[in-house]
Amino acid sequence: YGVVSEREMKFVTKGGEVLWGLYSAVIVVIQGKKHLLSLVSDITERKLSEEKITQLNADLEAANKDLVAFNYTVAHDLRTPLNAIFLSNQAIKLFYGEQLHEECLGYNQTVYDTALRMNQLIDNLLNFSRLSHVELHLEKVNLSGMAHGVIKMLKQTEPKRQIDFKCMDEIVAKADAKLMQMVLDNLIGNAW
Repeated sequence: YGVVSEREMKFVTKGGEVLWGLYSAVIVVIQGKKHLLSLVSDITERKLSEEKITQLNADLEAANKDLVAFNYTVAHDLRTPLNAIFLSNQAIKLFYGEQLHEECLGYNQTVYDTALRMNQLIDNLLNFSRLSHVELHLEKVNLSGMAHGVIKMLKQTEPKRQIDFKCMDEIVAKADAKLMQMVLDNLIGNAW
């Protein structure tokens, strides 16, 4: 009864400036007369920071939605020419494979393997665009084994390429296995 405790309130100065405060008040009786004892703590800076954070979060969410839409569009747009590469590659092998020199067959296989790798990258792009909607599944992940797997796959696409790959054994982390596979595919693939 008769007590207000730390209520957020807006105050407007004579000059029209808006200030925020935490208002507390209590009615006290002094020599038989009621008096209002008030205290206002200025929280304007905090409120402005909160409003700025709220706006930044809204901007970030909008940017993330745009990025997801962009990733999805680009990934699907890349499928059409990639399918044409697959079909052409298979047609060459089917109709002319016996007539082609071994070196040409090797080139044809390289085109196929590279298109297959690009297909995997498109899948990774689509999966990445869905990450904001997916819950992480944390588990014990052998990052060393994953890295060796990525290198093995890359070596299959270019078996004559000479590289020096070094990785410590048994690097283990608590992580989402699918996400870490995408990260290592991209990092090692870019280094390759």
